[in-house]
Amino acid sequence: MGSNYLLSIFWLTCVLVSSLGYLLAYHMSPSLAPLCFGAALIFSLFGALKALLWVAENFSNFWKRPMQWAHAIVFEVFAIGLGVFLRPFVFFSQRHSSQMLKTGRPVLLVHGYLHNASAWFFIQRALVSFGTGPIYTLNLSRPFASIREHAKSVATKADLISKETGRDDLVIVGHSMGGLVGACYALNIAPPEKKIEVVTIGTPLRGTRMAAFAFGSSGREMRHGSDFITDLFKEIVLSPMRFYHIASTVDQVVVPWGSALSWIDSEREFLVEDLGHMTLLFSPRVANKITSWIASEPK
Repeated sequence: MGSNYLLSIFWLTCVLVSSLGYLLAYHMSPSLAPLCFGAALIFSLFGALKALLWVAENFSNFWKRPMQWAHAIVFEVFAIGLGVFLRPFVFFSQRHSSQMLKTGRPVLLVHGYLHNASAWFFIQRALVSFGTGPIYTLNLSRPFASIREHAKSVATKADLISKETGRDDLVIVGHSMGGLVGACYALNIAPPEKKIEVVTIGTPLRGTRMAAFAFGSSGREMRHGSDFITDLFKEIVLSPMRFYHIASTVDQVVVPWGSALSWIDSEREFLVEDLGHMTLLFSPRVANKITSWIASEPK
């Protein structure tokens, strides 16, 4: 309640500022007026959605679910557009943003299907601001390769991280398919003595029906009920390794949404009700939860 209330205030403030900008531009610089008017419309839509969602969540159960879906779809479009815009900045994303934090547990961020390291633009910086790190990213080559092949790339990166930091522990944070890649590496490739924790964000742990539209070996492996996904999920459930899962009830990619959770330990699972699949990557709530989980090293 508090989070959405503050966000509502933020977006409504943006509406006022952009509207004032339009009025000033209209009178002082008419050429900028259309741009300011467009910004005012966008902020008005976002602000209205945030305000209506807050109202629905606190005063109207009837409108709660429709408003959550409306919120998720509109902000998902924005998140997808932002993701496309950030793709050329992938090389900046691979830099260690926490150069001075060489004594903490290293964190490796693994992106999802058809994406690259630029996916972590927001979460990477959020983790660094909390003092987490050092932070590493990688680009999974050959996008249609199998998840097992991608896991080998993670193994190569993990070895380099271990040599650079001198540590035998690692936190892997994976979005969507990246969570499966991280789990596959942790359970099937990593040396037994390596201490690993895995955080998944919108990951189809038991597959997704939307994978029927995906190409390549990885697409087939992510299908609901595939042999690969069935075997990997059993390993996740039976493993003593620490797994943490973040899911959304309005995820448009992980269908059914419950597939993104193991349903084993509620303290290691986090559920949101108003964020789409890509929007999870730009959510302060998601970044805060990841930080709270990995803030303290396991004994």
